[in-house]
Amino acid sequence: MVYGASVQIYLLEKSRIISQATGERNYHVFYYLLNGSSDEEKKQLSLLQAQDYTYLSRDGPFCVESIDDKYEFNRLKQSMESVGFSQDCIKKTFSMLSAILLLGNLQYTKKTGYHSDDTASMTNAEQISTLARLLHLSEDKISSALTTRRTITKNETVVTRYTILE
Repeated sequence: MVYGASVQIYLLEKSRIISQATGERNYHVFYYLLNGSSDEEKKQLSLLQAQDYTYLSRDGPFCVESIDDKYEFNRLKQSMESVGFSQDCIKKTFSMLSAILLLGNLQYTKKTGYHSDDTASMTNAEQISTLARLLHLSEDKISSALTTRRTITKNETVVTRYTILE
């Protein structure tokens, strides 16, 4: 039972996921998940090694001597359970974290073909099926969300393909 709490703001911005300062690791929870999960969890979540993820393999260290990622992962799961997270919710949370890491590995190239311009096309679209499974979405919806944007007006919906820069 929680009777009180103190909140500290750490300024954990979303840009840190794709870019970290030299010598810094990404969010600790990614390393907890990768280094602390069981072999069965790794299989279910399609987890790779830290160095295989673009978001984690920039400049930061994969392991920090003073942090026991396995211990912290178990502590995180226990904390989630103690505040009322169901096992299903915990599993979906870790599935989402795995998907975030995998999103960073997607690669885009300039689309080729008759109407080619600067629009983006995925070069490793085979990862879409893994993302679809992890996020419980269809492959078509994920592919569409990652390559197009929709503008909805009063009478119509306009679908525009993202460019490489976007």
